[in-house]
Amino acid sequence: PDLIMRKELTVRGIQGRYGPAIPEAIELLASRRYPLERLGTHVFPLNRTDDALRTMGREIGGDAIHVTVVP
Repeated sequence: PDLIMRKELTVRGIQGRYGPAIPEAIELLASRRYPLERLGTHVFPLNRTDDALRTMGREIGGDAIHVTVVP
């Protein structure tokens, strides 16, 4: 989020899916061509939700991309 703001990038999303693209997307994920697991940079237990939010907000920690809070 900080990089998007600093570089004044535009992020666009869509609602809905193009049916034939689903098998292609699954194939791409299964190929492991892209290291998508690296996007999940931090995992916190529920009792550390505050730390998770502060990490995502870059108040603490390093370069968070995706923060997960697990019960």
